[in-house]
Amino acid sequence: MLATRRKTTKNGRQNRRGTTLQEMLVVLAIVVSLVGSGWPAISGGLGKSQLRSGAKQLRSELAKARLTAMENGVAYQFRYQLGTGHFEVAPVSALNDEGEQTVTEDEDAEAALPIFELELPEGVVFGGQTENQEEGYSSLAFEETQTVEAVDTLSDSRSEEWSAPIVFFPNGRTANAQFTLQNEDGHLIMVTLRGLTGSAKVGDLKKVEVPE
Repeated sequence: MLATRRKTTKNGRQNRRGTTLQEMLVVLAIVVSLVGSGWPAISGGLGKSQLRSGAKQLRSELAKARLTAMENGVAYQFRYQLGTGHFEVAPVSALNDEGEQTVTEDEDAEAALPIFELELPEGVVFGGQTENQEEGYSSLAFEETQTVEAVDTLSDSRSEEWSAPIVFFPNGRTANAQFTLQNEDGHLIMVTLRGLTGSAKVGDLKKVEVPE
């Protein structure tokens, strides 16, 4: 009789173990299903966050470019590679006709000036730029106007992958410009630079409507 009870108890334990394993598999399947269905929303939220972060980073770097020009008494230019997150801030004289960084013997005084090569957050790229130089540069001195014209001429001969440069002068002036940042999910955000004050403003996040 005792042996029968022990056998029954053993079988009962095995059944409970089997049931527990099945329950765990069911729960695991439900969790995987929920995560899979919710991943697009999670991924989309992350993409939006990175886009906003990239816009704030750009605003900060534009302010730094202006401050660097003022502190060093040298005109600096900001430019980026379209369709990527790569951008740079460098003295106007530090780039040759091919857009490569170079320093000649006559530029020893500027050789120690900082040159910044930076990246936006992963998945965020430059989508375009609109510029109103006429308004932003209207009150510049003759020498500064010549610098702008020289930079524009130089940029025309460079690779098309680089944007038109924005020049920051030692007096704090620059051009009015608007930059578009976008991500793979079709969201974009605008960063607007005001030439008179050199301040930049981050706009609202928008979704690009794709026509059917």
